[in-house]
Amino acid sequence: MIRLLAFRQGHRGRQRGLSLIEVVIALAMIGILASIAYPSYVNVVVKNNRSVAHSSLVELAARQEAYFSQRRRFASDLTQLGYPSATIYVRNSGGLIPNDGDSAPSGAIYLLRISTANDRGYVVEAGPVNMQSQDDECGILRLNAQGVKSASTGSSNCW
Repeated sequence: MIRLLAFRQGHRGRQRGLSLIEVVIALAMIGILASIAYPSYVNVVVKNNRSVAHSSLVELAARQEAYFSQRRRFASDLTQLGYPSATIYVRNSGGLIPNDGDSAPSGAIYLLRISTANDRGYVVEAGPVNMQSQDDECGILRLNAQGVKSASTGSSNCW
């Protein structure tokens, strides 16, 4: 019994926990890992957001074709296709936000618009806004009446 008490008394002065240097080393390691992982994360998010623009442009092209089949000309702005404004913001969730003329709303990743339209064809565009503006590889995505898909940067990896 005396030995047990002596053992406990020997540990009474010892403190449990981490020293300051251990905490600093742990924080440094977390910082290094974050600095490596964050750019990769942003790159993946930007690439995934492109798919939202792709589907929005394809839907817009389908509406243009339906409009043309009824009127023998293509719509010159989005209101003619049933959208609430001439240009529309697209959220990363795929939802649409009318363009009220102010800066891009939070959550918007692309601005959809019809850049060219006449009786022979059209070009619809998705211009990056907010965080998506970091997409240096593709820039503005375009789709025309012939189904040709392109990017303002000329990159072929955007579609």
